[in-house]
Amino acid sequence: RDAVPFFDRASFDLAHGAIGDAYEHLDTDLDDRFQCLLWPDASVESLQRDPLLSTDPAVLGSVGAPARGDAVALWVWDTFDRCIELSGSVDGDEGGDE
Repeated sequence: RDAVPFFDRASFDLAHGAIGDAYEHLDTDLDDRFQCLLWPDASVESLQRDPLLSTDPAVLGSVGAPARGDAVALWVWDTFDRCIELSGSVDGDEGGDE
């Protein structure tokens, strides 16, 4: 199985539509030697262009983004956001006024 393209900061930007910030943050993410080794030719353009692969997790096909980078970013950050919402409701605090 091929690694999915996920970057700490640039993927957050892609998931939230901050494409301009993704350019700067991808450069920062690629300063990490492991990310750079895994993704030596990564660019914002490739993250938004490269299609999903048959070896990618099946769930990526359901997020509504045809490109790998966008699909991974949306999937990860949507899952993160939903987990945060759930953890808040478990504590009994759903954000409403009491």
